[in-house]
Amino acid sequence: MVMCVVKGCDSKSKVYSTIMFHRIPTKNKKRKNQWLAALNIDLKTPVESIKKWRVCSEHFGPDDYLENMDSVTRTTVRRLKDTTIPTIFRLYSSSPQPMQSDGTRAEIMFMDELMIY
Repeated sequence: MVMCVVKGCDSKSKVYSTIMFHRIPTKNKKRKNQWLAALNIDLKTPVESIKKWRVCSEHFGPDDYLENMDSVTRTTVRRLKDTTIPTIFRLYSSSPQPMQSDGTRAEIMFMDELMIY
């Protein structure tokens, strides 16, 4: 099962869900560091760990995507722009890392507000 790495996000892969899960970019170091900083993840986290994590589409806005029509299936395919960084997060009463380098989730507390950078 795929789960979102963002602290407090409870998105999980489900059949017939419209939520997409995106990999954290690892090939471009500058872009990887921008994502990790936005997600409040230690920049020294091993790439092997980062490659296992996903960020759900709830943390991106409509303008963060490119839409193309698939000529075979006649469906719209949404893909993140190369410059996109996750910017939509819930506010929390504490700020531990969303995912620790050993792969365990940090303790979380929810608030019902959204924070958009």
